[in-house]
Amino acid sequence: MQEQRTLASILHYLIEAYKKLKTEKKVATEKGSRLEFFFRDSIYEVSLVRPSISMGRQKANELIIKDSRVSRVHARAEYRQGKFLIVDQSTNGTYIYIKGDKGQNIKKEEMNLHGSGVIGLGRKVELNSPEAIQFTVFS
Repeated sequence: MQEQRTLASILHYLIEAYKKLKTEKKVATEKGSRLEFFFRDSIYEVSLVRPSISMGRQKANELIIKDSRVSRVHARAEYRQGKFLIVDQSTNGTYIYIKGDKGQNIKKEEMNLHGSGVIGLGRKVELNSPEAIQFTVFS
């Protein structure tokens, strides 16, 4: 009987240690994941540490674009469940071009970001436009 309790407690300890190791490995992997936006001379990062940023015309946003086609709070970039998303909250929509994919305009929707590309708030932008928000996802 004593031997069964000892084996049960050892088994319980091993299971708990495995769960902890698995969780730590997942967090360590996710810590390296980040989304970087490049706009004008600034870099904005979304990661496990900073899981969202807002973009728009208002000064309360982290990434501010002064353009009449950009809403006060136009869009958010989020890190959610291991994925990077762009969430449009605007009237004019958000144009997203991911290298290797066809460009898309989203309106009151969200879209998964991967690889690298360009975002235009309120309009389609050319790759080298000063209004283009360049992005890269690092895994």
